[in-house]
Amino acid sequence: MRATTAVCGIFAVAGWAAAAWLFVSKPLPSIVIPSKTGASGSEAKSEPKSVPAAPVEKSGFERAFDEWASDPALAGASIGFCLLDESGEAVFASPLASTALCPASALKTVTTAAALELLGPEFRFITMLKADVEISAAGVLDGDLTLLSEGDPTFSTDDLETLAEQVIKAGLKQVNGKLVIDGAGFREAPVNDHWNWGDIGNAYGAGAFGFNLDHNRLTLRFQPAAAEGQPAALLNPDG
Repeated sequence: MRATTAVCGIFAVAGWAAAAWLFVSKPLPSIVIPSKTGASGSEAKSEPKSVPAAPVEKSGFERAFDEWASDPALAGASIGFCLLDESGEAVFASPLASTALCPASALKTVTTAAALELLGPEFRFITMLKADVEISAAGVLDGDLTLLSEGDPTFSTDDLETLAEQVIKAGLKQVNGKLVIDGAGFREAPVNDHWNWGDIGNAYGAGAFGFNLDHNRLTLRFQPAAAEGQPAALLNPDG
């Protein structure tokens, strides 16, 4: 099944969202009205008068964009917007539609559409546990237990506990080897070279690896010290 985007719009706010599409705006033409014939029947020699054309009525898209862009919360921001139809023709483009801006999260619409087109809506990441040897009747695995991961970005601690429960139900009680995590199916660099350093230091800027757990974030909780200068206490996750 392929996903076809009928109409796609990309908002771009400097620092957060942007789009780069070619749009050329042309100035409104002027209407030249020649002077009428004078009383003597001869043509008047006065210069022709230039009268600006009547303003063109804005489309619904343009009015909606202007209203949104005038929000005080966006004061000082550079905004680029372009709306295309299914054939790629521009339906509406803002004055900065062709200005290169940092796309930020607006690019997710492009990557999502690409994933639907290439992988299909039924695609699922697979994460599994496997062993190269059989579990003994006593529930002992004399070898390594390997976690195979395809890079599921949503894999969580709850999912890991579900896998553990499944192997326990299969009779596994003891592993005499190692727990090996194999995320070799995802060999791309986890962090893009062009990411902002300020973003990488935040939870939303964590890299994407062959194996991901809880969005690759670690939460630490501290109990403040009773008095200034004394060390704080590190709490457990349930604290």
